[in-house]
Amino acid sequence: MLAGYVTSKSTRLATVTRPKGEIHLNNQVDLNNTANDFESLVRRYLRNQDRQSGPACFAVSGPIYDNSSPGRYLPWPIDGQEIADRLPFSQVRLVNEHIAAAQGLFELKPDRFYTLNEGNPIPNANKGLVTINNSLDETMIVYDGERYSTFVTESPHAGFAPGNQLETELWQYLYAEHSRVEVGDIVSRRGLNRIFRFVSDSGHLELPNWFQEGSVRTGKIVELALAGENETAEETLDIFIDCLASEAADLALRGMTLGGIYLSGSIVSEIVTVLDKGFFMERFTRRGEMEERLLDIPVHVVLEQRTPLIGAACIALGLQPQ
Repeated sequence: MLAGYVTSKSTRLATVTRPKGEIHLNNQVDLNNTANDFESLVRRYLRNQDRQSGPACFAVSGPIYDNSSPGRYLPWPIDGQEIADRLPFSQVRLVNEHIAAAQGLFELKPDRFYTLNEGNPIPNANKGLVTINNSLDETMIVYDGERYSTFVTESPHAGFAPGNQLETELWQYLYAEHSRVEVGDIVSRRGLNRIFRFVSDSGHLELPNWFQEGSVRTGKIVELALAGENETAEETLDIFIDCLASEAADLALRGMTLGGIYLSGSIVSEIVTVLDKGFFMERFTRRGEMEERLLDIPVHVVLEQRTPLIGAACIALGLQPQ
């Protein structure tokens, strides 16, 4: 069996086994997406592996229609049935990366989470997954009485609701530029850059050279904020965390996620020490009569960066004939 995680720039592939009920990812390889098409990339990987004849599952960035990806966020389109017809797989399934990540959560060991709030989780209750990379993505994991079903929401495109005067000024600042302010415009890597620009302009400060160059913006903001070396970066990160906490609470309330909220993505891992200082949970629970309910909801940071690949592996195993 084969599992893969395909993003705009790279593809991670691994063969899958499950001895004693635990998923093992073997022969993992990270490949740059420089091949002419996805099939060529997979063929290159298979040349160095034992013959594969079981099912395969690939978690991919972007939407999936009829087991195919139009390649909106990839270098090329991918058709699962064509891959199955041309390569030695009994079946090929394509899934959205966030659907796969949600599946992967159930396979992670406790040490792959950093807990911000223990809460009082209810067994078999709904869960929510908030993923922050260049964009914001939110996934609902809903229990129907027998099993969990997962779907990606469009919540990041909902309008941003300021929670205080400073955020109202941020909203006005961005609205003047775009005539609309969505949650994802602020709670994302790109959003962190927008907040930094807002804080600088509000204080009539000149943007530093490293920000104007653009290649290291987000990482530099986080680095300076964590080191306490730049007041603008520190205020930027404070605003960002407040907005992230507010949006996570919104998802928790919309979805009644009494099983937990999970925060993932590279930027979350980078700022986990700041999240743990209490500011996140203070804003997360600031909901009046709903405060006690939100305090009962566990909040975890996902430390495992391979979660979508693990989820794809789990789905591939489920395709195997019993």
